[in-house]
Amino acid sequence: MGDSLNQQIATLTQSNDQKLDQIRLDSSGAAQQTREEVTLALKSFGESIATTLDALKKAVEEKLKAIQDDNSRQLEQMRATVDEKLQGTLEKRLGESFRLVSERLEQVHQGLGEMQALASGVGDLKKVLTNVKTRGTWGEVQLGAMLEQILAPDQYALNVATNDASERVEFAITSRSRRG
Repeated sequence: MGDSLNQQIATLTQSNDQKLDQIRLDSSGAAQQTREEVTLALKSFGESIATTLDALKKAVEEKLKAIQDDNSRQLEQMRATVDEKLQGTLEKRLGESFRLVSERLEQVHQGLGEMQALASGVGDLKKVLTNVKTRGTWGEVQLGAMLEQILAPDQYALNVATNDASERVEFAITSRSRRG
């Protein structure tokens, strides 16, 4: 636009110069009047261009401001949507995690209860087996049950005298069969 304006100004100036030369030849007073008219015209033209540029600048600034405001509003809406979705996802995952942790803690608590019951049973068994006589009786009963399950009745004997006639043993495995 500036080159066009410059061209127009250059054209006008050249035209004016030619007219001025003609006018100078015709009359020096008329030349002065033409110069003043051209100067006023150029000044008016320059003021008109400045006013137009100011109006254009204001329009562009207003449009940019409107675009910035719209972008800010849209970004705020997007941020709110993202925050809402993140919050929902976070709450869901935390809820699932707390549920899993609660289930695991319940299982651990249940296991601890079973372990306490087992420890109590082991303690009771230890008390029972601490007495030598009780432990011996327990062992005899268990051995009798195992021999009864593993061997035939003629393969072992109860309350057998040893080589030393004063001693007896609860069980003895026989080396020969009593079958006939």
